[in-house]
Amino acid sequence: MPGIKLIGDVGATGSEWGLIDELGVRRHRGGGYNPVSQDVQHLYAMIDEIVIGLSISKPVELVYYGAGAGNAHFVDQIREAFMRRLEIVGLQAGSDLLAAAHALCGHD
Repeated sequence: MPGIKLIGDVGATGSEWGLIDELGVRRHRGGGYNPVSQDVQHLYAMIDEIVIGLSISKPVELVYYGAGAGNAHFVDQIREAFMRRLEIVGLQAGSDLLAAAHALCGHD
């Protein structure tokens, strides 16, 4: 079975998520998180909302784009928080600027 991928575009005031699995793509919009200006409880609340909204019960590969995700300390914080709520089999994290570049150019 192919892996399940959870992709998020996260800002301080909102987030957009896509879950890609054997059934196709499911989307969810919810609260946001910025590690520079918000405490980690905002991150946990966002994750809980995603898990419920997308009915995630299997291991996922996480692709996270958002403010602060270019900073190793914040990436560790994000990884740890997601691992407390989900089984993560891989993590790619990058800034929102990298997300825009990937959307425009792919991974070239």
